[in-house]
Amino acid sequence: MVWSEVRNGPDTAYSVDDLRAMEEPQLLELLLRETNRRQGLLESWRQLAGFEPERAIRLFRTLQNETAGGPPDVWQTGLWGLREAAKSQDLQDRLVELLNGVPDALFGEISFSRAVDDFLEACSTRFQGRPTQDYWRLFDRALTPAETDPDNAESPEDSKWVERAINRSIGRLATAMFNGLFAYRLRGGDGVPSDQRERLNRLLGVGQPQHRLARVIAASRLPYLFAVDPDWARATLLPCMSWDDEEEATALARIRLGAAGRAGAMGRDTVTFP
Repeated sequence: MVWSEVRNGPDTAYSVDDLRAMEEPQLLELLLRETNRRQGLLESWRQLAGFEPERAIRLFRTLQNETAGGPPDVWQTGLWGLREAAKSQDLQDRLVELLNGVPDALFGEISFSRAVDDFLEACSTRFQGRPTQDYWRLFDRALTPAETDPDNAESPEDSKWVERAINRSIGRLATAMFNGLFAYRLRGGDGVPSDQRERLNRLLGVGQPQHRLARVIAASRLPYLFAVDPDWARATLLPCMSWDDEEEATALARIRLGAAGRAGAMGRDTVTFP
């Protein structure tokens, strides 16, 4: 006689329905203390956060009062679950405010900081206007740990730089940055806004290998950047494509290299970007 058992969903003693049935103090205690089959528990929590975003936000607010902000893995999986819900402007604003209030110690946890990077990128896909100052404050807090994230300094063995960039923390922040600039609705020749220039230069970190993936994302936006601010593009981005640094050039120079001239030829007043 052969016995076989098939399980659907995560390996956990607690399904998403089990978590839904719990009172919030019980749920919080479980997420703080349970270690048995924890990955499965966290997957159920991720699903619950997606189904009930308001409840997830309430739990996060309580979690802020725990030592060092509570377990990073609870924040990480909860933020993943809220990724789609965060496209609602109201919920996005409340989450940005909440995340700006977490202890600095949490940003020192790489799983948390990477989840914030992913959240910021998700927020940036549906800006209804220019990003708020609170959004940029959270961006700056997230950029600090991304600058030392070891995954950002690794070179892909297969030379798939764009694929690596969009899947690493500093590449996600770069995507969020450029989506934020698009929300300014700049015209050709307007220039990078003065309140964003220093932030953009820090993000690109010219000459620093751990920022190269941000420069890869920037190179993929070269027509836009060259049209909006040709002087900045010539001085900052185009030199990164020089073959004086072969690895840098390999990463950047093949990404629509000829687009700068085409964008510039369109003229100062004829290029409007969404």
